Amino acid sequence: MELEGAEAEAVRASRVELLMSVARDTAASLQLVSTQLQAELAEVDRERRLATEVQALRDELAQLRAGLPSRAVIDQAKGVLMARCGCDADTAFEMLCTVSRTERRKVRDVAATVVRGTLGPLGQVATPGDSPGSEGTVHPFGPRRVAQHQESAYSTSTK
Repeated sequence: MELEGAEAEAVRASRVELLMSVARDTAASLQLVSTQLQAELAEVDRERRLATEVQALRDELAQLRAGLPSRAVIDQAKGVLMARCGCDADTAFEMLCTVSRTERRKVRDVAATVVRGTLGPLGQVATPGDSPGSEGTVHPFGPRRVAQHQESAYSTSTK
């Protein structure tokens, strides 16, 4: 039985309307899934950023913990130099840095030398292996050198 005319046209219109309805529902479902997927991807991205931040903080904490003993030795050495030479903390630190650069040694190693007490006369720091009274290499942390450091620091801060 074949439909003719108006009935056939109504059936075709009904099929087109049904297909259009299915297409609209499919598009709406895809839009919903797309929105949910974007939200999940944003959450994954946020979690990755947080994991990166957490790792960076862990690395920083490990570095700080590793540097803490060095910092303590450097602060102790500054205290020794301040007491011996009558200088301020900045000058004492600059003195440690000067010896560090001159001898190509780490500041913490120079500081350890100062803290161990291998100081020569008038606040001079003897290199390891120097014995009291020997003519070993001595770094001037005496009064004249301290005055030079203080003048240098003063002239830099007043410019």
